[in-house]
Amino acid sequence: MVYLFDGTAIAYRAFFAFIRNPLRNSKGINTSGVFGTLNSLVKVVQERNPDRIAFVFDKGGSAYRNEMFADYKATREKMPDELRETIPDILEAVEAMGIPILMQQGVEADDILATVAHAAAENGEKVVIVTGDKDLFQLIDDNISILQPGRGGQSDETLFDPGNATERLGVPPEQVVDFLTLVGDTSDNIPGVAGIGKKTAQKLLEDYGSLDNIYKNLDKLTKGQQKKLEEGRDSAHLSRELIKLLHVEEFANPDWDAMKIGDQDEEKLADILTRVA
Repeated sequence: MVYLFDGTAIAYRAFFAFIRNPLRNSKGINTSGVFGTLNSLVKVVQERNPDRIAFVFDKGGSAYRNEMFADYKATREKMPDELRETIPDILEAVEAMGIPILMQQGVEADDILATVAHAAAENGEKVVIVTGDKDLFQLIDDNISILQPGRGGQSDETLFDPGNATERLGVPPEQVVDFLTLVGDTSDNIPGVAGIGKKTAQKLLEDYGSLDNIYKNLDKLTKGQQKKLEEGRDSAHLSRELIKLLHVEEFANPDWDAMKIGDQDEEKLADILTRVA
């Protein structure tokens, strides 16, 4: 079993889980992101005993998507300074735990996760991606599952597979890209189709199966839906390209041996944990 840890998403999730009562060390530094991320990681390692594991992190966003759409993620607030200043501690601690870190300048963690997950599945492995990111639900299939951690170190984690994935967005994994294409994603500033909400998108996909088939059957829709979809055709095309996860050639043939948990640098790990305590 291969576990891929979406470090960027989990760090954000951990930081904001404690936003009302931040964890601070003796120097007053906010260590919520460090504590929550490492807590989730240790929980996975201890309770699930993965054969292989990797920690995947963003480094500089997506050059590809920003070139396609200059306003991609333009409305998203920048990473809080209090979280940003602890990222080196998170990465240093993960490295000291003997867990490989996968990241590349200008490539989003989601694309690396998708590439490695597909490579592992093709290698005959079962894959679990640890994340709270809805975009990654498009990857769920018989070999790839999503483990959504609880918030603030709570134990209410949920494992999503083809049997229950629809509960998260109201559509099955194979329709996630088209669903998000229709409704857009405000967190990433993906426009979607103006005027098409979640319930309408779910119903259209239930009736017609895919975005392409919806457009082939516009004459069967209400006049209002026809107008919105016609006017939003270009926006839909752009949105779908932004939402689709990319194949990143540099991660297509991972070093599987390197993804086995190595020896911990206990002295270094202790120093980091003392520093953030």
